[in-house]
Amino acid sequence: MKLQPGLKIAVIAKHGVLHLIALKPIKGTRGLAKGVKTANIRDGYNTSD
Repeated sequence: MKLQPGLKIAVIAKHGVLHLIALKPIKGTRGLAKGVKTANIRDGYNTSD
C-alpha cells in the first residue's frame, strides 16, 4: 500500500487482525468487471412464488 498524506483508509478488525483498506473514489472502479456475463446473476433468494 502506498501511503500518502491525505489518503483515506478503512480499518477493519477481524479475528484479532487489523486490515487497512485504502478508500478509492468510485470512478476508479469503472471497468473493473468488464466482460462479466450478468444474464443469470440472482441475489441468492428464490423470488419465484
